[in-house]
Amino acid sequence: MNKSQADLILQALEAKRSTLKPVIISEQNKESFVKVVKNTRQPTRPSIVKLRDQALSNENAIEKMMEFVGDSGNIYLTFGGVGDIVLLLAECHLDKNAKIVFYANSGSKEFGKNFLELFGLDHIVLNNIFGSSDAHKAVNLLKATGRLQTSAHLPDGLDYGDWIRNTSKYIKRITASTDWLERFGFDEELSKQKFMLFAPTGSYKGMHKQKFLMPHEAEAVVKLYLNKGYLVYIVGTDEDKLYYQSIKNPKVFWLSSDKIIDNMNNITSITFERFVKILNSATEYCSTDTWLKTYSCLLGKKTIVFDNRYNSKYSFGADSGDLIFLNKFIWPSLTLVKIEEFIKYDIYI
Repeated sequence: MNKSQADLILQALEAKRSTLKPVIISEQNKESFVKVVKNTRQPTRPSIVKLRDQALSNENAIEKMMEFVGDSGNIYLTFGGVGDIVLLLAECHLDKNAKIVFYANSGSKEFGKNFLELFGLDHIVLNNIFGSSDAHKAVNLLKATGRLQTSAHLPDGLDYGDWIRNTSKYIKRITASTDWLERFGFDEELSKQKFMLFAPTGSYKGMHKQKFLMPHEAEAVVKLYLNKGYLVYIVGTDEDKLYYQSIKNPKVFWLSSDKIIDNMNNITSITFERFVKILNSATEYCSTDTWLKTYSCLLGKKTIVFDNRYNSKYSFGADSGDLIFLNKFIWPSLTLVKIEEFIKYDIYI
């Protein structure tokens, strides 16, 4: 057994002993200003074989990353989903010497890559390694080049608790406006209409942090906009369309990055460039905590966002991401509402 293999096995054993997730705030007195941060452990532990394979994969990813960044260029780094890469692009899209490293969630790799290719920036997309010691290794290697930039909302030390403890630092650091309306333009036909974009769900449906609407809730939102005379485009995947299959109306369309589907299931293929033009053309945006609301806020457009529920209860700040992605001090065009209040009171549209 050579030294490299031994290191990987030791790394796998260490990962089995302790695999960390992003931090969350523990329950606390609402009147208290003391913010307590804790780590949570995974409920189940992967096998040694799986961890060894993962360690090998991570090692290969880091090697590819270092080969990609080379000896020149300004390095920008992020981990996560489409919302994370969109925020990073807001910071670096004008830097012609940018080299972007995106460690992407599995469901965000292709979609995120579409955005990167649209901007024509040098980039590499790799499997997300956040939560492992390799993530810190990757950051340290990039720092050692002397070319790693601040990278928007990426937390210092990869500690998401820092978003809570030092929120003001990220408020100042994040680029919160862009020229993307002028850069990519509009869809001429849609821009002339009373037209809204609606994202009822994030990529993951879980009740611990509920970033999706139930079908009856999404249907109620659509009806409110239709009653106000809006044309509605729902942004989502084919799987999302099946989940919200009760929503059918001649003025409701499903939009994904490569197609538009009408209420009769007729499909119109589109390019990613046209997809972005459609994104830019809405009068109003309505979304759960998804990448769409980040994109629309970067345009400075009016955006209604439904607050996250945690096991069916509202608790803003129970996840540190709330302090970044739902923060009015960063996103002045964002209005955060509870879904029940939005449906009940006719004051938001």
